[in-house]
Amino acid sequence: MPKKSSKNKKFKEELKERDLIYKEDMQEYAKVEALLGDKRCTIKLLDGSEKLAIIGGKLKKKRIWINKGNIILVSFRDFQTDKVDVIHKYNDDEVKKLTQYQELDASFLNPDTGDLLHDDNLVFTNDDEPINLDDI
Repeated sequence: MPKKSSKNKKFKEELKERDLIYKEDMQEYAKVEALLGDKRCTIKLLDGSEKLAIIGGKLKKKRIWINKGNIILVSFRDFQTDKVDVIHKYNDDEVKKLTQYQELDASFLNPDTGDLLHDDNLVFTNDDEPINLDDI
C-alpha cells in the first residue's frame, strides 16, 4: 500500500484558524514597503517612520513568505534603534479582525494614492502645461 503524501497534512494545518496575536511592549504593527533581499525589508510603522526589518530564521523555517504590502508584527531592539525584527505575519482575515478591534487604522492599510486626473481636474497636453478643467 503506498504511503500518503505529507503535503496534504500541511495544507490541512494551514486551514485551521489561528489565534490572533496582539502587540505587547516593545512591539508594533507594520506594513512591508520593499523587499531588500538577504532576509531584510523596509517597513513603515503606524507613526509613519520607516525602518529596516530583519526576517528571522523561525519564519524562514516555517516557509512563511513575506511580500510587499503585508501587515506584520515587529519587535524593537534595545541596542539598535534603526533595526527591528519580524515576529509574525498576519493573513487577510487576521488583518480584518485587527481593524474591527481598532488595533489597526484603515487608512494605514490603504492610503489614498491621490489620482492626479480625478482629484485636481488636470489634463496634460503636448505643451507640457497642465490645463485645469474647472477654468474651461
